[in-house]
Amino acid sequence: MIGAHDLDLFIIEDAPVKVVRRVVEFHEKINSDAQYAPSLPA
Repeated sequence: MIGAHDLDLFIIEDAPVKVVRRVVEFHEKINSDAQYAPSLPA
C-alpha cells in the first residue's frame, strides 16, 4: 500500500527529451562523481 504523499514521487512527462533531462538532472544532483554519467541526446 502507498500513502497519499507517495503520489508526489511520480512525475508525468509527455516528451521523451523531458524524461531524459529529468533523469540526467537527478543523476547529476545525487552523484556527480559517478563512473557512468548519463547525458542528453545530441
